[in-house]
Amino acid sequence: MVGTDEYGTIRATDLNKLIAKLNEEPIKVQSFQYHLAKLCIEERGSVLEKVTVAKSRTRYKFRNPLFKAYVRLRYHQKYGK
Repeated sequence: MVGTDEYGTIRATDLNKLIAKLNEEPIKVQSFQYHLAKLCIEERGSVLEKVTVAKSRTRYKFRNPLFKAYVRLRYHQKYGK
């Protein structure tokens, strides 16, 4: 799984290796960054929250810590890792 910083946030690039591994081929960050942004809006359930840090860099974190546990559980159910 993907590690978080001391504030519980991740960068889109942190997900790149995991998504490429699941997809079994390299993937560009721009290919899934749109979907991350959609998960931040009310219409899609506001699962993630955008956090802007220095130099206008965007990081993401789960709005509810239980979402993180749910995603981890589903990952282990599907991939058994």
